[in-house]
Amino acid sequence: MKHAYLIVAHQYPEQLVRLVDRLQSPDARFYIHIDKKVEHMMDDPHIKKLQNCYNVLIYSVLKTYWGGYTQVATTLFLLREALKDSDNGRFTLLSGVCYPLKPLSVIETFFKDNPYNYISYVASESDHKYWVERYYFYDTPYFDARTRVNSLKNNIIYQLLLIVQRITCLLVQGLHLRIRPKTGMKYYHGSNWFSLTREAVQRIIDKLDANPKIEKRFRYTAVIDESFFIMMLLNDDALRPSVVNDDLRLRNADGRLFRGGPARTAKDYDFIKASTALWGRKLIPGDSDELMDRIDREILNPH
Repeated sequence: MKHAYLIVAHQYPEQLVRLVDRLQSPDARFYIHIDKKVEHMMDDPHIKKLQNCYNVLIYSVLKTYWGGYTQVATTLFLLREALKDSDNGRFTLLSGVCYPLKPLSVIETFFKDNPYNYISYVASESDHKYWVERYYFYDTPYFDARTRVNSLKNNIIYQLLLIVQRITCLLVQGLHLRIRPKTGMKYYHGSNWFSLTREAVQRIIDKLDANPKIEKRFRYTAVIDESFFIMMLLNDDALRPSVVNDDLRLRNADGRLFRGGPARTAKDYDFIKASTALWGRKLIPGDSDELMDRIDREILNPH
């Protein structure tokens, strides 16, 4: 079984080389998407070096925007590409600033012994404010920054809808109303990072191909990348029992996934070493060099 690493990146080409090097093995396959907004990265010497690797494919097809559906579209593109290789049995989504926190042998053994689907989630229906804000009024082109950035009309409609949305949220919370979705799907949100089996990926793609309305329904949903794949997994009766509520990423002491803010630095080493997580995020060149060097020396290559 081959392990397909799907990597989305928009900066730090030198870090991509380091990431691929740490995960490189005869059983690894790398599918890297460079944000088309920075497609000049394709000419970087580090990217050229990666393109010479037999098991690395690099694309720059889509312009990706934070919080937009394009993040889902980019991930689906990479999944479809990776599915073309029938030997790929495990599909793990990483960013260009992720880094392994366990030796490759440990990672490979973990997935060999645990043939499950890993992603972190909570049920959105339990939070009315979040549920309404994210899934109802955002399902219009007016909330998509790409369609309103140069349109006075769209901006005016956006501001009006924003007022209506806020009033509705207050009513929903105050009256304890439960608004049903139009898709028949139960709503979840959580992490956009995952590690899935081939069966799960194939079922997701097959369902989307058979039901184009699913993608259409969520195309203008805010931060849909943090919900889309979770919902596809948990609304599938055949896949739900195989889903483990864990994205295998390093979390802060409060249990939250490390997202924005400053990069991980050497001061985080003891916390990282004590963690059972397979991956860390926000390890970037410069700020995280000392930390990554120590991880390499004491965790990934201890001898």
